[in-house]
Amino acid sequence: MINKFKALLCFAVLLITADLTAEGPFYTYVGGFTAGGMNRISYSDWIDNETRTNDVTGYNVRAGVLAVIFVNFFAGEFGLSGSFNMNSMEETQVHSADWYGLFKYVFKFNDSFSLTTGPGIYMETLPASRQYDGGGLQYSLGSCFSVTSDWNIETDLFFRYGYFGIGEDSTKMNYGIQVSVTRKVGNL
Repeated sequence: MINKFKALLCFAVLLITADLTAEGPFYTYVGGFTAGGMNRISYSDWIDNETRTNDVTGYNVRAGVLAVIFVNFFAGEFGLSGSFNMNSMEETQVHSADWYGLFKYVFKFNDSFSLTTGPGIYMETLPASRQYDGGGLQYSLGSCFSVTSDWNIETDLFFRYGYFGIGEDSTKMNYGIQVSVTRKVGNL
């Protein structure tokens, strides 16, 4: 399963780097973010000599670092965070590393405000509080506000769906909000 996500990640990087040859300025921003949302997990595993599926709900909180590369009307966003799942079933309460990559289209209204939207992928990997590897697809809809010429505040509504890394064929749906603060560090 992880090999599929590695292939998707390589494809996303190729899409983003292909745009770096476009005419016009491109800028790199780095910073931190925090995110929170709801989990809905369909947890399947062997229980009492048979496979059972439990629907589990709960919360997910993440905090970490990110880099955003703006190229004309496109942006590539890459993040690394610690992810904390607080769910109604103890077996699904996992804390892990969370990696994601997004390819966004940027709708610029003026020099200080933009709307963004785009797809991406995410992976939840070791180090984790237990043996775990999950991941899937992600979609984001957000805004970017330039506080100064060097500082941005980004807000994103996100939706994630993919493989939950515990059990057999378990799935996870996660949605919520992410807020980040980034500073321009120059051209790529």
